[in-house]
Amino acid sequence: MNSNLRPQELESVYDALAESLDQAGEQDRLYLVKVALCLANLTGDADAVLNSFRECLEDL
Repeated sequence: MNSNLRPQELESVYDALAESLDQAGEQDRLYLVKVALCLANLTGDADAVLNSFRECLEDL
């Protein structure tokens, strides 16, 4: 994946996401879907978002 964020910024995002997932509890899947849709809307680039989904699956 391409990134315009510095490593420190990515680490902050990771930490915030992990904390949010803990807060979401049993609703964590729904929360992740909502986050993905929100970020997709912010990018305004459906193809880039769909490519990111595929790239993330490769690294599991």
